[in-house]
Amino acid sequence: MSVEKDISEIDTKIQTVNITNVSIEEAYKKVYQDIVAWPSCSDQKKRDIIRRYIEKIEIFPYPENNKRIVKSVQFKFPIEFYGEKGDYICWDKESNVEAVTLLSRTK
Repeated sequence: MSVEKDISEIDTKIQTVNITNVSIEEAYKKVYQDIVAWPSCSDQKKRDIIRRYIEKIEIFPYPENNKRIVKSVQFKFPIEFYGEKGDYICWDKESNVEAVTLLSRTK
């Protein structure tokens, strides 16, 4: 039964990849279009853009004054952050380091 479950999960992943498979070039074009359009977007469009790239945002339940509110961010794609690759960024409560992620195309 475990093997059947594993096969089913793998089959689902393959189908998802086939449905959402776009070239890297197309993905960069879409990200660039969203960045350029951001300042003139309505609030609803901005929420749609965020939902396109962010899987989950976790906030601290009781943030203290002048402390970080966002606890973690899970993206829908892998990113590189401080030399680490993954789809998840987590800040502990004591951290005061602010971070910005830059998406760039390499040739």
